[in-house]
Amino acid sequence: MKKNIVLMFTLIALLAGCSSMPLSKQQVNKVQSIAIINNFPQYPSYSSIGTTVFQNSYDKIINKNYQEELSSIFAKYLGQKGYKNVAVYNKTKKYKGEVDLVITLEPSGLNRPAAPNNAGYGIYQRSFFGIQDKASTYIEMNALVKLKSGEEFNTHFHDFAPVSFKDLPKKWDYLSNSQKNEIESKIKQNMKKSINAMRDLGL
Repeated sequence: MKKNIVLMFTLIALLAGCSSMPLSKQQVNKVQSIAIINNFPQYPSYSSIGTTVFQNSYDKIINKNYQEELSSIFAKYLGQKGYKNVAVYNKTKKYKGEVDLVITLEPSGLNRPAAPNNAGYGIYQRSFFGIQDKASTYIEMNALVKLKSGEEFNTHFHDFAPVSFKDLPKKWDYLSNSQKNEIESKIKQNMKKSINAMRDLGL
């Protein structure tokens, strides 16, 4: 009984350290400078999953730097909200300094079978004994906001967008140009929608 009480208070303390409630208007009004730390990979994942592990195929969509595009979407949104001092950082340019608000964009794992390395964004299709799921692009994001005072807020965002064609081949290069264009367009839609994470946090 004593151990259960200690465990309960430990969990409460951990949960209290990071709130899922939005920032108050008073907190938002004090923000003048923002740093965005984007930990998403440069290239989205490409996964064609079969009934057995021997039928699984993984690839990357290596066409452009999607990490930079995602950062630009968030920086543009914050600029339109009136924040003039917005800096962007990623894994190759580590954040140093002090600002009023730090936003960290963390890729979250895709909650699908056989998707161990698919955190963040990409396209996924699973076939199980000949029955295929709809191939869909996706984004899975954990957004963490930290004020200069040390207060932290977080939210999770996910979005899926099915593509029009039925079969996802084993590799990205096996797709036609029109299929590639559709996938890239859908992933961009997923990324644009992820701005809702900022609205959930009151920004």
